Amino acid sequence: MKNYLILSVSIMLLILSACGPGNLKIQVVDKKFQGQVNMIITGESFTPNGRVTITVRNFPKSQTDRIETVYAKNNGTFTHTFEFKNPAYANNQENLPDIQVIAQDEAKKQFVTKEISPWPYVIVP
Repeated sequence: MKNYLILSVSIMLLILSACGPGNLKIQVVDKKFQGQVNMIITGESFTPNGRVTITVRNFPKSQTDRIETVYAKNNGTFTHTFEFKNPAYANNQENLPDIQVIAQDEAKKQFVTKEISPWPYVIVP
């Protein structure tokens, strides 16, 4: 029984390390541009020249996730801009959930998540 427990824990740790963030890093900044706010995502330590799937969840007043694919450069970094041309309107009393930005390295099957405030992407009338 003890060996079974050790084996089970070892397998669970192996699975978690394969799916977790490893050393992947992302940074998310907002930038106003001609009446809209762009979300600029930069990443590092991804597979060189590898495919990265970026998912934006909980964007204010949006019913769907926004998913786009980019490719890391030779050095494992990427920069991608999401343009949000239709701003969300909300009053400042609303309880909006944080936006989740997820970048998944498709070669490593690892991902990293960053939660950011929704308020830079909202127009308060």
